[in-house]
Amino acid sequence: MGKKYTGGNIMTPLKAIRAKCMECSNGQPNEVKFCPIPDCALYKYRSGKSGRKISPEHRAQLLQNLKGGKK
Repeated sequence: MGKKYTGGNIMTPLKAIRAKCMECSNGQPNEVKFCPIPDCALYKYRSGKSGRKISPEHRAQLLQNLKGGKK
């Protein structure tokens, strides 16, 4: 992946998937949005979001775990 899509920064796995989809679609966000390849392993993650919904309490616990306060 070129710096054009990554910005040269460290990315989350979902953002890396989004960048790969942008590369595959020649940098056209609409092509990513309306991707015609549902058999692609990255298809359901192409928006750069997991679509997973979590509660505010669960989000707070996850953040606490990331900060090293895992109990």
